[in-house]
Amino acid sequence: MTDSMGRNALIAGGAVLATVLATFGLGQLPLQPPEPVAPVEVEGRTTTICPAADDLAAVVSSGREGGSLELGGLKSGVSQLGTTDAVTQYEELAEPLMVSAGGGQTRASAAGVHAQRDGGPDRGISLGTCTEPGGVHWFTGLGGNDEMRSVIILTNPDDAQVSVDVVFHGRDGEMATPGTRGIVVPAHETREVAVESHVSAPELVSAQVRSRQGRVAAIVADRAGGDQPKGATYASASTLPARSVVIPGVPDGPGGRRLVVVNPGDRRASVHVEILGPDGAFVPVGGEDVRVNPRASVEVDLAEGLAEQAGAVRLTSDQLVTGSVVSTSTDDPGRQDLAVQPSTPVLQGLGVAPVGVLPGVASSVVVTNAADTEAVLPLRVRNTAGEHVAENSLVVPAGSTRVWNLPESSEPGSVFADVTPGTELYAGVLLSSDKDFDRMATAPLIVPQPEAEGVEPEMDPGLG
Repeated sequence: MTDSMGRNALIAGGAVLATVLATFGLGQLPLQPPEPVAPVEVEGRTTTICPAADDLAAVVSSGREGGSLELGGLKSGVSQLGTTDAVTQYEELAEPLMVSAGGGQTRASAAGVHAQRDGGPDRGISLGTCTEPGGVHWFTGLGGNDEMRSVIILTNPDDAQVSVDVVFHGRDGEMATPGTRGIVVPAHETREVAVESHVSAPELVSAQVRSRQGRVAAIVADRAGGDQPKGATYASASTLPARSVVIPGVPDGPGGRRLVVVNPGDRRASVHVEILGPDGAFVPVGGEDVRVNPRASVEVDLAEGLAEQAGAVRLTSDQLVTGSVVSTSTDDPGRQDLAVQPSTPVLQGLGVAPVGVLPGVASSVVVTNAADTEAVLPLRVRNTAGEHVAENSLVVPAGSTRVWNLPESSEPGSVFADVTPGTELYAGVLLSSDKDFDRMATAPLIVPQPEAEGVEPEMDPGLG
C-alpha cells in the first residue's frame, strides 16, 4: 500500500513538472551556463638531424622568441641550450648534430649545413638542409655512375634500432637491387647506401626510403664527375607524391637543368610540365605531355626551355608524382658545380632558409607565386653576428617568379619569410661565386612544423 502511494505521488509530481515546462518553456528555467574553459596549448617537439664532416659547419636559425632549442651529438648525447630569436653557427661537426625544438620553436626554427672547398672530389659550395626523421622519404635525381655518385645517408635518432627499405625506380620501373631491403640502422647510428653499389644506369634514378617501424632521417650526398670533379652538394627529400607539385628555386644562367619525375603508382602517369618564370607561366619544349610508366622514373632536359631564366617547375599529373631538378653552374665541365632543387610544400607561417648568405658569395632569393592573384612576401635576412642584413616586401605577380639579390654579409646568415595566409608561394636561395670556377649551391625555404605525436603516418602510394 505504501509503495503504491509513493509511485502515485511520483507520477503526479512528473505531471506537474511537464505542465510547467509546457507552459513556460525550457528556456525560462534559471539554468547557469558553464564557466568557459581556457584552451590548452600542447607543447610539441621537432627533431632535425644534420650530417657530419670535419669541414662542415651547421647554422641553427630561430626566427622568433619563445619555446626552447637543445643541441646535442647523435652518439655522445652531449647537449647544450640553443639561442632563440638568433642565428648561430657550429663548426667542425665530428658527429651528426641533433637539434630539438620545443614549444613555439617547432614552427620558428630550422638548421642547415654548408662548406666551401677549393678542390678535391667535393669541390665547390656544398649546401644542405638538416632533415626531420620520418617513415617515408622520396629522393629524385640520384646518380649511380661515373658522371654522378649519390650516397643516401640514413640516421636513427632514437633508442631502438630501425629497419629500412630503399626501393629504387628507373626508366623501366622498379629496380631489382639486392641488399637494399631490411637495412638495420642501430640506435643513434648512421648507415650509408651508395647508389652505385646497387644501381648501374646511365640516367638519373629515384629512390623511396621507408622504415618498417620507427623513424629514420635521410639526406643524400651528391658528387658529380669522376676523375674530373664537377661539384658536390646535399639534397633534401622531395615532397610526397601528389597530383600537383612545385619545384622552386631553379637557378638562372647557363648549365644543365635536368628534371627527374617519379611515378610510384601502378598506372601510367601523364604529366604536364610548366615553367613559372619572370614573364609568367609557359610550357617548355618537351614538357607538353611527359609519360611516366608505373613505378618508373624519367628524365627531361629543361635547359633549352628555361632559356637561362630563374623560376620554378610545376608538375600537374593524373597520377601521384614527385620530382626534382638537377642543375650545373655552366656548360664547361672544367668549371662546373652541382646543385639539386627538390619539390617542396607551399610556404606558410614562417619560412626559413638556414644558410641564405655566406661571406664572399653572391646570394639571392628566388620566389614563385603559383596562384592566380598577385602576392607579397615579406623577407628578412639576419646573420650570426646578430645583424639585420636586409629586408624586403617582394611583390610577385600571379604565376610568376621574382628574384631578390641580397647584399653582402660579413658572416653566415639566414633568410626568413613571414608568409601571409592564403597565398601560394614557394621559394629557394641561390648562392654563387666565380672564384677559380663557377661555384653554385641552392636550398629551398622550408616550413618548420611540430611532429604529429601519437598519429599514425599516412601510407604513401609507393608502399608495397
